[in-house]
Amino acid sequence: MEIKKELENVMNSVNPNLVDKVRAYFDPIAGVKRQRARQIMALTGGGYRAGSRTRKAFNNHNVTSSQDSDADVVPDLPLMRDRSRDLIRNNAIAASAINTKQISVIGTGLVYHSEIDYNFLGLTREQAEEWQKSAEREFRLFAKCCNIERDMTFSMFQSLAYRSRKESGDVIVVRRFHKNPNEIYGTKLQMVEADRLRNEDNKIDTATLVQGIQKDADTGAAIKYHIANSHSGFYLNKDITWSVVDAWNDDAGLPNVLHLSQKLRPHQTRGVPDLAPVLESIKQLGDYKDSELRASVLNSLFTAFVKTEDGETGAVPDGEIDDSGDLEVGSGMVGYLGSNEDMVFADPTRPNSAAGDFIGLFSEEIGTAIGLPREVLMKSFKSSYSAAQAALLEAWRYFKVDRSFEVEKLCVPVLEMFLHEAVALGRLKAPGFFEDPLIRMAYCGARWVGPPKGHVDELKAVNAATKRVEAEFSTRKQESAELGNDYDRNHEQRAYEVEQEIADGTSSKRVPEPIQFEVDVSDDK
Repeated sequence: MEIKKELENVMNSVNPNLVDKVRAYFDPIAGVKRQRARQIMALTGGGYRAGSRTRKAFNNHNVTSSQDSDADVVPDLPLMRDRSRDLIRNNAIAASAINTKQISVIGTGLVYHSEIDYNFLGLTREQAEEWQKSAEREFRLFAKCCNIERDMTFSMFQSLAYRSRKESGDVIVVRRFHKNPNEIYGTKLQMVEADRLRNEDNKIDTATLVQGIQKDADTGAAIKYHIANSHSGFYLNKDITWSVVDAWNDDAGLPNVLHLSQKLRPHQTRGVPDLAPVLESIKQLGDYKDSELRASVLNSLFTAFVKTEDGETGAVPDGEIDDSGDLEVGSGMVGYLGSNEDMVFADPTRPNSAAGDFIGLFSEEIGTAIGLPREVLMKSFKSSYSAAQAALLEAWRYFKVDRSFEVEKLCVPVLEMFLHEAVALGRLKAPGFFEDPLIRMAYCGARWVGPPKGHVDELKAVNAATKRVEAEFSTRKQESAELGNDYDRNHEQRAYEVEQEIADGTSSKRVPEPIQFEVDVSDDK
C-alpha cells in the first residue's frame, strides 16, 4: 500500500505545464500520451538520490517551486528584518552572534595605511614614504567629519554600517557634499537603513525596479536608488517623500550610492539578515531556556499545596484562596490544613541536569550556520587548549573574509572619494590622478588594519611569529599588521626610546667603550 501511495504521489506531482495544456486542447489523445510520458520520466528519475521522488526520506520535504533569487527573498524581507532585530534586542545568543562579529571584524575601526605603487608612479622609496604619511594624516582629518550627521567618526561609521548590514541584510551609504564651518573637506557620508530603500510611491516591483533599486534592462546594473525620507514605522507619522539618486556620477567616475549587500545568488537585488537561516532555531532555544528558568524558579519556592477530597490541587498563599480563584506560589508559603485534607509538594525536577548539554548542542548547530564555532559564540573555552585554538582559527577565517568584504564595499570607495577631493584641493600632489585610471589605482593602494586575531597562548604566538620572520616566510611589518599595529610607527618610537635610554644612562643597550691597546715601540718587536 505504501509503494502504491508513493507512486500515486509521484504521478500527481507532475502537473501539466502550458505546452501540455495547449497540446491537449488541440489534440487530446496526444496530450494524454505526453502527460503519461512525463509521469514515466518522473518515476525513473536520474542518478542522484537527492532528486528521487520515491524515497521516504523526502516524503515530508516540502519545497517551493524553482524561483529566481528576488522571488525567494523579497516577499519575506520585511518580516525577516523585524524578527532579526527583535531577537538581537532580546535574545542572548542572537546578540552574542552579532556583537562577536562586529567586535572581531571591525572592532575600533579599520585603520587606513597608505601603500601606493611607487615603482609604477616613478617615485623613490623615500618619496613614497613621505607621500603616504601625508595621505594618512589628511585622511585622519577627513575621518573626523565625514559623517553628515556629525556624530560619528569614520571608525564608528564602519561599525554601524557593518552591524546594520548584519541585522537588516543590507544598508546603503549616500555620498553627499556639505562643508560645515571650519572644515576643509566637504565630502560627506549618509547612512540609510534598509527599510527606507523602497519603490517610489510604493509602486509594485517590476523587472527593472525591485525594492527601491532601479536596474538597467540590458545589463542588470543598478542605475538609480529610490530612498524614502523616513522609515515606514517612523513614530511621528511624517509625510513620506522620495529622493531618486543616480547610482554613479559619471563625470567624476565615483559612486553616489554604496549598496552594502552580500549576494547569495546571481541577480539577487537585496540582502537577507545574517541570522535568517537560524531565526527559528534561536527563537525556539530562547523559549526553551525561558521555560527551564521558570521551572527552576518554581522549584526554588518552598510552597505547600493542599489536596482536597475532590482531588483538586493548587498553591495556597498563607492558607487563603481569594474569590477570583487565582493561586500563587512564593518562597516559604505554607497553607493551613482543614479537616479531611492532605498536603503534597510540587516537584518539577529542576534544574534539569541535561539542559546545558542540550543548549550546547543546539548552539553548535546555530554557530555552524553563521560561521561561529560554539566556543566563540558562547564565549566558553573549557574543553582544551587545542580545541580553543582551533575554534579561534576557524572563526578567524570567517572574520577575514567578512573584513575583506567590508574593505572592498565601503573603505576602498570612501578612500577614493577622499583622495579625489584632496587632490582636487591641492592638499595632496598626485600627477595624473584624474587622467589615468592606472595612476589613480596606484595612489589608492592601501592596507586596512583591524583588530588582531587574538591568541590563547601569547608566548607561543610570539615565538611562532619570530620564527616566521627569521625564516623569511613573513616580515615584521606583516606580523605587526596581524596584531593591529603599525610597524613604521613602532620602529620610530622604539628608536626614540632607545636613544633616550642611552642618553640618560638607563639603557641595557649601551655603546661599548673602545678597547685601548698598549703598543711597545721601544724595540723592533
